[in-house]
Parts: sequence; structure tokens; C-alpha cells
Amino acid sequence: MEIDTNVLSTQYTPLDIKFKTCDFDFFSDCTNNTLVELCNASNYLNYPYLLELTCKILANRMQYRPTEELRELIGQGNEIIEDTDDDINKELEWLSSSE
Repeated sequence: MEIDTNVLSTQYTPLDIKFKTCDFDFFSDCTNNTLVELCNASNYLNYPYLLELTCKILANRMQYRPTEELRELIGQGNEIIEDTDDDINKELEWLSSSE
């Protein structure tokens, strides 16, 4: 199925879009932060082809990476995990009570 990338309807599925190698090559030098900004901009401007393309590139970069490396990739450290663990422990404190 050939899809006109300039006029994607709201009824498309991402699997219908066949990306060209030159599209991937064009964005190969972009940093992850730049790709995220492009994702946000394409979503705001309602340009689904660019949104799908940038999401696909980011997904390919994240695929098969360990959790620690993904945290570095998105700029999140272990402090969020520790904070979340503390919050979860406080919320579930009643489970360990003897009542």
C-alpha cells in the first residue's frame, strides 16, 4: 500500500507507512533530545509522518538496551527510582502491619 506522506488521514496505522532509507539517514546525526523535540513539534503541528518517523528512530535506538543505559539515554538517574520506591513503600505500609 502506497501512502502519500503529506496527506495522512487519521485512519492510518503506523504499520502502513513504509519509511525510506534516506529518511533515516537524514536524522541519523540528530541527538536524542533533538528527536524528542521534533516528536513534540510534529505532534503539535499535526504532521503524523514526521511524528511516526522520529518515534521509530527513537524506538530503534532504545531497542535491546539495558535499563541503566536507557535511563542515561533519556536523562533520568536512579534518584527517581529511589523516590518512587519510597513512595510505594509508604503507600503499601498497611500490608506489613499486624492488624
